[in-house]
Amino acid sequence: QPIPSVVEQDRLVSLVPKPMLMEGMGEEPGSRALSYPDFLRYRERSRAFSSLVAYRGVAINLVLGGEPLRVNGQVVSEGYFTALGLQPAEGRLFAAGEKGREAELEVVVSHALWQRILASGRGLGNALTLNGHPFVVIGVAPPAFRGTQYEHDLDVWMPLETAPLVASQFSPSDLQDPERGWLLTFFGRLAPGVDVEDAQREMNLLAGRLAVGRARDKGPSPLELAPGLRIRPGARKALASRLAL
Repeated sequence: QPIPSVVEQDRLVSLVPKPMLMEGMGEEPGSRALSYPDFLRYRERSRAFSSLVAYRGVAINLVLGGEPLRVNGQVVSEGYFTALGLQPAEGRLFAAGEKGREAELEVVVSHALWQRILASGRGLGNALTLNGHPFVVIGVAPPAFRGTQYEHDLDVWMPLETAPLVASQFSPSDLQDPERGWLLTFFGRLAPGVDVEDAQREMNLLAGRLAVGRARDKGPSPLELAPGLRIRPGARKALASRLAL
């Protein structure tokens, strides 16, 4: 299905860690989620993609004007909105080359949540309390955009580097540990003139290069490419619709 507001969706590709044959398991395939440091290594070395992105869904307790709300959100790597070709309805979105800063935590909100924020007398530059931490609202997603989450439509997006703050199962060390595989979802936008087969060949080559000097079961997960994003937009009624006035 087309994702509202996302441009040139035929150039988007899902990247899924491949099952691997693990020692001691005979011919039974095992799998190991791709670590964040290994994702960054893929991204730094890839020329087949103009953008490579990682994200994970997270449940958020939000306090707005003293009223508690339960919404769905994502922590996203830099360039998430750029890869989707989105333009903000208000303010700005996270840009490529921009990372989360603990000194100034920032959040992008859905258009539906934005209406509720305006009604509370707040606006851009004001803070929302997300899972106990204040995040400054920097921008608003396009009205029709409902996110890239399989199960839910979304209301907040935060930098992936803030995951240890808003998701209790993660610690700051998880962002640096190459052996700590997160259950992240990955996608990319193909560079001009590159097709899926070209990109798959590059990913296979990079997997081999990144595995040099590492134990067989400690190397980076190879990545299987598939056209499009593996999501179902609108699979559930948007939580944002319950926030709309």
